[in-house]
Amino acid sequence: MALQQPDATAPLSAETAADVAHDFNNVLTVIMGSLSLAERHAAGNPKLIRLIETMRIATDRGVHLTQLLTALSTGGLPPPAPLGLPPADAPRAEAARRVLVVEDDPNVAEVAMAVLEDMGHEVMLRMDAHSALALLQGGTRVDLVFSDIVMPGGMSGIDLAEAIAVRFPALPILLATGYSSAALAQGALRFPVLAKPYSVQELTRRVAQMMGASSL
Repeated sequence: MALQQPDATAPLSAETAADVAHDFNNVLTVIMGSLSLAERHAAGNPKLIRLIETMRIATDRGVHLTQLLTALSTGGLPPPAPLGLPPADAPRAEAARRVLVVEDDPNVAEVAMAVLEDMGHEVMLRMDAHSALALLQGGTRVDLVFSDIVMPGGMSGIDLAEAIAVRFPALPILLATGYSSAALAQGALRFPVLAKPYSVQELTRRVAQMMGASSL
């Protein structure tokens, strides 16, 4: 989602602040995910591990600053500053499953796909909700849909989830958003939502939970 340059002489509106926070959350999702993935390959290199930890601390500060910006846009109070998450290996899938990622930001998509592939899943990518729905309607079998809420082309991730619930009621869908959860709660309450920036640990945990529930 491209963000228009705001007028520097005008006060920051709540809508513009929310848009800026959304874009920052996408950036932070990429950084957090990339750091966690890099850490898995940094074994035996103490200097690189220390640098990664320093970047993780700076990222946590960025998360808190984004929460402050979101609070300004909503008039609420920000949550406490986040604490750095300990490194954790991604749980391996018990059996190969197919996940459809629907994400228009290529960097966010790349990180999400890398995490899911590390879990042992086969991953497919679509950049908008229309093409994702067309893929499913064409008969392609998937076991989970992981979609951003804000999508180009006039069809949101919530719209996609609603269409899937009607056409493929047994197919689980996990939504993600960089906007305030309160602003989107009305449309997303039926479906689980992962707030950006999400950690590798949180994404793997939620996906593993939903895969397990869908196999019952």
